[in-house]
Amino acid sequence: MENFRKSFASFSESVVDIGANIQQNISPFAQRTKQQLHERIVGNSESTPLPQDYTNLEKQYEEILVANQDLLKVISVFEVEGNDYPPSFRDAINGTFKGLQSRVNLLRSATSAQDVGNILMKGPDSPHEPRTLNIALGGALTQLAETLTADNQQRIAPIYAAVGSVEEELGAAKLEQDRDITKYNIVLRDTVTEAQRAVQASRRQVTNARLDLDIKRSNMRHASPSAPNLGSLETEVDAAEEEFVAAIEEASVLMRHAIESISTKTVACAVQLARAQREFYRKSLQSLDALLPELEKKEAAARDFDTTESSEPVAGTSQEVSISEDKEE
Repeated sequence: MENFRKSFASFSESVVDIGANIQQNISPFAQRTKQQLHERIVGNSESTPLPQDYTNLEKQYEEILVANQDLLKVISVFEVEGNDYPPSFRDAINGTFKGLQSRVNLLRSATSAQDVGNILMKGPDSPHEPRTLNIALGGALTQLAETLTADNQQRIAPIYAAVGSVEEELGAAKLEQDRDITKYNIVLRDTVTEAQRAVQASRRQVTNARLDLDIKRSNMRHASPSAPNLGSLETEVDAAEEEFVAAIEEASVLMRHAIESISTKTVACAVQLARAQREFYRKSLQSLDALLPELEKKEAAARDFDTTESSEPVAGTSQEVSISEDKEE
């Protein structure tokens, strides 16, 4: 029985200690919440004002943060492979039928049961085809060239094939451009996120320090001049003022660092954007400049062929005209 009483007493003391710790941790939060409600209801005329330099720095930081977040929303389009590719259900169906047709053709050429088994067990020919507008155009033109098998159409098939090949090259260059831009996007986004996390924590600390200072000053104002704890209240106010000033200094340093680091990364991102786009357009212009003269020659040759073909008399026409004239005579 005695052991039980000792154990219960020990347990009770532990519960009291835990309760005291919880009360100690919750009390500042409860007091700050009460102070915030008081400021909202009564007004903040008695609250400690923030330094003008600090509020100006906050405004500058917010403007840069919002501007960069808007930039990332736009520039992040380069991180999506199909950013210029029109979504099309028909394209997915065509891809499926292409795979089936390819497998049927292979089955037709199989010479043994083992070949048939290997073809049926084979996975997709191309599990993923890059999605860009140029590659889609290239594939469509190449497919068109392959369908022109008639003798009178084969002369224009190379035109479609040549344009399709260049379009696929442009698509590959577009993907390379997007990858180069994305590298800097990631760096900028990480910089903004890390800076925002650090600055938010420091600004929250400034808010808490200001509320604590206002609470201490309120206690000091409402204390009786003859109160025995007046000296300790003054000490608490002085300590709260020091904490408030230290919190402002730390937050100011972090905001200046955030502004500098974000601006530096934004400049690098903008430069890389221009550099990657210049390289893409340079490759595009080079490929198209090399393609167009050859295309124009083939176009002229095809036009001349059509003109020559249309000017030739149809077989049997001259003989029929001669017979008709003889009958009239």
